[in-house]
Amino acid sequence: MTLKTSEISAIILAGGIGTRMGRKNKGLLIFNGKPLIEHVLEKLHDQVSNIVISCNEDLDQYRRFNYPIAIDDFNLDTNNTNSETDDKQNNKEGIGPLAGLLSAGRKITTPYCFITACDMPFLPRTIVLDLANALGDKDAISVKTSKGTEPLASLIRTSSLLSIEAHLKTNRRSVVSWLATLSWITLESELKQQFRNLNHPEDLH
Repeated sequence: MTLKTSEISAIILAGGIGTRMGRKNKGLLIFNGKPLIEHVLEKLHDQVSNIVISCNEDLDQYRRFNYPIAIDDFNLDTNNTNSETDDKQNNKEGIGPLAGLLSAGRKITTPYCFITACDMPFLPRTIVLDLANALGDKDAISVKTSKGTEPLASLIRTSSLLSIEAHLKTNRRSVVSWLATLSWITLESELKQQFRNLNHPEDLH
């Protein structure tokens, strides 16, 4: 399967609460002289036709990168106290990355979309094309390294994002649990260091 750059957009998730970073806005933390998200933007700029940043705070700082911004606009029924969630997050701290993907997906006009996170500054400059070449007739494909599957290094059919809302209403919130409902495959990669997340303050030095 050969896809053109014009057929692919990207969503960068930057709406997390950054618990392991001291509850700081991770995408704006400085790494090697510039914000973490700027590293990701630079890696993806030539691989996709457009990028949407999913964020919920510090909107003006994210807008200065001159990409569309998407704010979470999905709310679960917080009165349903008998339900269990697969990531055990409290609603008041956000529903999680799937809400960001759902909201950002409404701004995507291309048939395919690469999804990733703002804390992955080492992404390969060919990752989107590599996934596109291996997607075939599937709905989604994710990188898999010796450390496991990387759900936030995935290429998906944009139409598949529509199923997130129904999935969230089942009170399952992880990206993996949603991907598992799709026609989903993985692509093996030996470049595990390039898919590393910077999760702790010491990772920035």
